Amino acid sequence: MERLENGTTKAREKGIRESLVMVDDMAFIVNVKNNTVITAVGDSDGSIFTNIDGAVIS
Repeated sequence: MERLENGTTKAREKGIRESLVMVDDMAFIVNVKNNTVITAVGDSDGSIFTNIDGAVIS
C-alpha cells in the first residue's frame, strides 16, 4: 500500500493525471487527482493499458 501511495505521489509531482503504477507483479491504473485506483491487475503479462498519460514503476 505504501509503495502504491509513493508511486501516486511521484505521478502527481510530474503532472500525470491517469497513471499506471507497477508494484512488484501488480499493475494499478490510478486517477491521480482523485487518489483512486481505477483498475488492478495481478497478472499483467500480455495486458494492454490505455488512457494513461504516464507510468511509475515502484
